[in-house]
Amino acid sequence: MCQSSKIVSNSIAQLLSSPIYDFDICTLEQSIKIDVETRILSNLLIYAKNLDQLFLNSPLLEKKRLIDIKNQQLFHEEKEYRHDSSTTVQHETLIGSNKRKYLTKENCSIVKKSKFYCHYQSNSIILQLIELLKPYLEHYKLSSLKLCCYIKLHLPNCESGNNQGVKIQLQVLKEIQDMEIIVGTNYDLLLDYYKRRLDTIKLLNKYPTVEDYYKCLQELDLKIFDDIRFMILELRTIYLKTYDIIMKNLTRIQTPRSSPHTTMIN
Repeated sequence: MCQSSKIVSNSIAQLLSSPIYDFDICTLEQSIKIDVETRILSNLLIYAKNLDQLFLNSPLLEKKRLIDIKNQQLFHEEKEYRHDSSTTVQHETLIGSNKRKYLTKENCSIVKKSKFYCHYQSNSIILQLIELLKPYLEHYKLSSLKLCCYIKLHLPNCESGNNQGVKIQLQVLKEIQDMEIIVGTNYDLLLDYYKRRLDTIKLLNKYPTVEDYYKCLQELDLKIFDDIRFMILELRTIYLKTYDIIMKNLTRIQTPRSSPHTTMIN
């Protein structure tokens, strides 16, 4: 057993002596710590403030936007390709507050002999909101990874006794990881919106006379609007909570066990 441990140690030593690993690990750790303490922590507050201002002042997030989303004109273009002719018939349908053009008995025979290609426009308001929110979600995911790395770099060697500070480190680490999961779930919710909308549009293409599918598409847009408003408030809270829990326990994170006093930038 001792011989195999010695072989592993020699292999690691040879690997680290390679030019690929020719850098100062302490310098790398120091740069991560400085980045967190001078930039990441302050940015948590800045992003929380921006989210708060966004929710309070952005015209896109006002409740009256529900009416705009509900009544937004949704065009789709249908192209009929007849099997018995090379002629291509095109017509536009306007869905929303205006009248919809449904299939009638007169054109049913044409439909049976035709293939349809439909182009549905995305809801522009929802797209703007998603593009507005995504940078905040992505920034938190990146920041949380750096914060977790920062805490792990301060974890001391395992010892018996005097572990109260280590428990605090691990608790803070778990809190940040839990909040990262929430942010990831919200990001997945935005992607799921596109998938559900696509599935509904497929059904609209297949059953254009069923009005419930048009209503379902409309309700999807209304629901994601409320979800995005909630996400912004929740994300604002997550940014603030992350900053608060780090700052309140910063001393314990940096010096989990009794040690000489260290400055914030070690």
